[in-house]
Amino acid sequence: MLRVLKLPLVFTGFLLVSSLCAEANEPEKPRQWTDQKGRSLVATLVSAGTLSVDLRRDDGSIISIPIRQLNEKGQAYIDNWRSRHPESAKELPSTPWPTTISAADNGSILLQDHNPHTHRWRYRSKHFELISNIELPENTARDIATVFEATLAVLQQAPIGIAVTPPENPYRVELYDTQKSYQDAGGTKGSGGQYLPQRNVMLLALDNLGIENQADQLRLDHENNSFILKHEVTHQILNDHAANIPVWLSEGLAEYIAAAPYRDGTYHFHRMTENLLNYVNKWRFREDPRKIPIVPLEVLMEMSFPQWRMAVAGNKPYINYNSAALLAHFFLSDHAPGTPSPVARYLSAIQDIRETDPRFRRRKSLDLQSQMLLQGRSYQELQAEIAEKWLEKNVELIFQ
Repeated sequence: MLRVLKLPLVFTGFLLVSSLCAEANEPEKPRQWTDQKGRSLVATLVSAGTLSVDLRRDDGSIISIPIRQLNEKGQAYIDNWRSRHPESAKELPSTPWPTTISAADNGSILLQDHNPHTHRWRYRSKHFELISNIELPENTARDIATVFEATLAVLQQAPIGIAVTPPENPYRVELYDTQKSYQDAGGTKGSGGQYLPQRNVMLLALDNLGIENQADQLRLDHENNSFILKHEVTHQILNDHAANIPVWLSEGLAEYIAAAPYRDGTYHFHRMTENLLNYVNKWRFREDPRKIPIVPLEVLMEMSFPQWRMAVAGNKPYINYNSAALLAHFFLSDHAPGTPSPVARYLSAIQDIRETDPRFRRRKSLDLQSQMLLQGRSYQELQAEIAEKWLEKNVELIFQ
C-alpha cells in the first residue's frame, strides 16, 4: 500500500506525478499541508486533479491525498495551482481487473491465401496477420489468431494505465515449422517465440507449439502451449508503450497474462494468486513447489534489457521470469478496492518521459519506480513485505 508518515491516504482515480509538474514560472517549493483534523505534513505539490493531490516527500516518494481531507487553506492553494496547470491531471482506471475477457469473434480468419513465389501462407484475422512457411488448417490458424485477439482485448480492458489501440495495419506474426527456419529468421536458439521490436514482428516456432510435420501429416497439439502465444503477443501489443518500461515489468506483465487460464477465446482472471503459483511451478521439475527462488529485488528492478538477456541465457532462466511475474502480481494487487494499482500509476507516468537519450530515459524511469512503486521502502523492506504475503499462502520466497 501507499506509505505516509502523518496524513491518512486514500488512492483516487487520478495520477499525479512529478514528471507532470508542468511548465510553471517558478519551481514549486515545499509547504506545510494540514488536514481537517489538524494533522500536518511538509511536502512539495507535484500535481493536482479534481479529486486528489500528489505531494512529494523529502525522501522523494509520491503520496496521494484526497483534496476533501485538506483544510480550506490547502484547498484554496490547490484551486489556484490547478487554474494555472489545467493539464495536470490524468484520469486512471480504478475498476477491478475484469474476471473474464473474451475475443468475441475477432479470431475468425477473414482472409487466407498462398503466395507460390515465396512459399508462404497468409491468414488474416481482424487485427493480426499470420504468415506461415507451411500450410495450416484454417481451424488451427483461427485458434492461434483467437489467442492473439483475446490478449489484445485483455490489454484494452485491463486497468493498467495504458490506452491500447490497435494500429492501422495488422500486427504481423511469422510462423516457422522448424527450429532452423525459426532461427534463420532471427529467432533466438532455444526459444519458442520471440518478439522483435526493431522489425515489429513476432516470430513463432511451430514445433515448439506442438505443430509438426510427421510423415506428411500435421501433428496438432498447440492448445497446451498457448502460454507462449500469450506471452509474446503481450510484448508485441505493448511495443508502442514499451520504450520506458523496465524489463522486469515488461516480462512480468507478459507472464501474468500467460498465467491466466484461457479456453476457447476467453481469459479467466479468477484466483490469480493461485494461478501464478501453479504457473511458476510449471518449470520447476522435482523442486519443492512451496519454496520458490527469487532474484533479489535490487537486482531485478534495476536490470537492463541486455542484463536480462544474459541472465536468462543461463541454466535456470525461469527464475528471472518467475521473479518478474510474482513482483508484477504484487503491484497489480497491492491497492485498496476502487483505486488505481501502483502499476497503473507507474505505467501512465512513464509515458510522459520525453528524454531523447536512452540513458536519461532509463534514469527517469527508475526514479519514478522508486517514487511510485517502492514508495519510500528500501528493496529489503519490500522483499520482506512480499515474502510475508506469500508466507500467508504457505509459500516461502528465497531471495538468492
